[in-house]
Amino acid sequence: MLPVWKGEGLATAKFGNIAIDKLLEKMLLFGAEKKNIVAKVFGGADSLGDNAIFEIGKRNIQLAEDLLSDYHIPIISSNVGGTVGRKILFHSGSGIVYMKFVNNQENKNDTENF
Repeated sequence: MLPVWKGEGLATAKFGNIAIDKLLEKMLLFGAEKKNIVAKVFGGADSLGDNAIFEIGKRNIQLAEDLLSDYHIPIISSNVGGTVGRKILFHSGSGIVYMKFVNNQENKNDTENF
């Protein structure tokens, strides 16, 4: 949701820098080998419009790209930016990602029509 936790409040996974670190930590803990890890990056829409003052979407994209680069994890697929949100369905066994753009009036918890 937000790019960087700056030490104020609770360090939760709603911050990109915390989420990526925790995800990588858990993957390694469960036996993944860093040399085999690749990334697929989705999201980063500025749903308030291209002129959104905080540019949170663009900052989230940049953070993801920078951290993954720092960890030497290649991005093999991505769909980022714009002004429309995305809904993704990820199959962890195969690595397949289904994505569709979200209509603002659509029920965002609906997983039909993938």
